[in-house]
Amino acid sequence: MKKIIIFLLFVNIFAYQKYSIINTKYGKIKVHTVDYYINQFKYLSINQKRIANKVWQKAKEFDLQHTMTAIAFKESAFGRALENDKDGRGDELGSYGVFHNLVKSVYDRYMIVKPKSKIEQWEMKVYLAKRLRDDFDFSFSQSLAELKYWENYAIAHGQKWSKWKLMIMRYNGGTYGNKNLKSIKYYYEIVNIIKAISYYKKHEKLINKIEGE
Repeated sequence: MKKIIIFLLFVNIFAYQKYSIINTKYGKIKVHTVDYYINQFKYLSINQKRIANKVWQKAKEFDLQHTMTAIAFKESAFGRALENDKDGRGDELGSYGVFHNLVKSVYDRYMIVKPKSKIEQWEMKVYLAKRLRDDFDFSFSQSLAELKYWENYAIAHGQKWSKWKLMIMRYNGGTYGNKNLKSIKYYYEIVNIIKAISYYKKHEKLINKIEGE
C-alpha cells in the first residue's frame, strides 16, 4: 500500500508537461508551462503567500498587480531568494530584493549626484543592495520605476502596439531586451506565471487577504 501511495505521488508530480518549445525569429526557446507554475504554487509557504498578497495589493494601485506579482515569483520566488550575485557584471553587485532590482540600475536612478570617490561609490552600492534586500517598499518602488521607464520608452518610440511586451523584455534585458533570447524567454515565462496566478486566484485563492494583516 505504501509503495502504491509513493507511486501515485510520483505520477502526480510528473504528470504535467514541464516545458514547451517556442519558435522566435531569434531561435527556439524552452519555456516552463502554465501547468508547471500551477504545480509550483502548491508548495508555497505561508510567508511566500504573504509576500504574494503584499505585492498584489500594492501593485493594484498602478494596474500592475498581475505583472509585478509574476515578476516577484520569477525573480525571488516571493522572497525566498533575495540575492542574485550572478546578475552583476565584472566587479558590479548583482540584483537584490523581492523583485531582484539590479544595483547598478538603482544606483544610476537613485544617485542624482554621484560621489567622485570609488570607495564612496562602492559603499553606496552596498547600502542600496542591503536596502533592496531588507526594505520591501524600496524594492517595490524601484521595480515600479523600472517598469514605468520602459513603458514610457516604448510609447515615446511609437511602440504602443506591444508596449507591455516590450516593457517586460526590457525590464529583464535593457534597451535590447526584445532582441535577445534570454529576455524573450523571460517574457514568455512571465506570461505563463500570470496565467498560473489567474488560475490560483480563481480556484485556490493564492492571492487572498490573510487574517491579521
